Amino acid sequence: MTVSPAPVEPGNPSYAEPSTLARVEDFCQYLQQPAHTSIGFCVDGTGSLRLYSSVSPAVHYVNQCATLEALLPELQGKLPLEELYCLAITLVASVFQLSHTPWLQREWTKKNIAFLRVSNNVPLGVDIKYPYLVRDFFQMASRPDQQPSKATSTDCSKLLTLAIILLEINFGKPIEQMRRSEDHRNDLKDVEKADLHTAEQWYKAERPRLSSGFSKAILTGLQEYLNPDANLNNPEYCADIKDKMLQPLEDEMQFVVFGPPR
Repeated sequence: MTVSPAPVEPGNPSYAEPSTLARVEDFCQYLQQPAHTSIGFCVDGTGSLRLYSSVSPAVHYVNQCATLEALLPELQGKLPLEELYCLAITLVASVFQLSHTPWLQREWTKKNIAFLRVSNNVPLGVDIKYPYLVRDFFQMASRPDQQPSKATSTDCSKLLTLAIILLEINFGKPIEQMRRSEDHRNDLKDVEKADLHTAEQWYKAERPRLSSGFSKAILTGLQEYLNPDANLNNPEYCADIKDKMLQPLEDEMQFVVFGPPR
């Protein structure tokens, strides 16, 4: 398959006129003989898949990554709404995508979320819209004796952690600052129960300051921790939780960032 450059008006993207682009009929032939370093796909008015060459912007990375834990104090009231929603939506979607992969096999917190892309955003210095989940698989495999006794993280635990992180990025505070002395525990299950109690109290106290989308997503995560049937590997359950956690955030971002539908 060959791709012929299409005439495009200055300032318009190459996919502005899909009917002028090459029609994709055989992926294999093109992939076996790649001719472009970056490509894009679009659908024309008849439903045919079209291909165009694309130029990806250069991405620069920081010398030392910053974790969400380290950035939390900088997020309080300083993060543009668009970036806050992008971060939240990416984190929620990632839990559904990675729930039954090694990336989320063990417990995860804000310490495991890192930002590697450079940004002119002051004072952060990193692009908050592109979080990365960081794991030390070598240590997990070579030093199992130093891993938590709980080998895997349940779906209930993953949703609780997600709810807590959504609270943390909204208010720029770690949950540790909200704990009372009696909430500190050593056993992992006791820590989760203590975190649930702390998060519930935090949510109730700050609910008037939360948007509707964030409120629904956080409340769902807290409630699902107590659901014995929580199973992100179940398509029906997963779709239901997406409707309660992901969809409200996506709808709200569309309204807040781009305005109401015309």
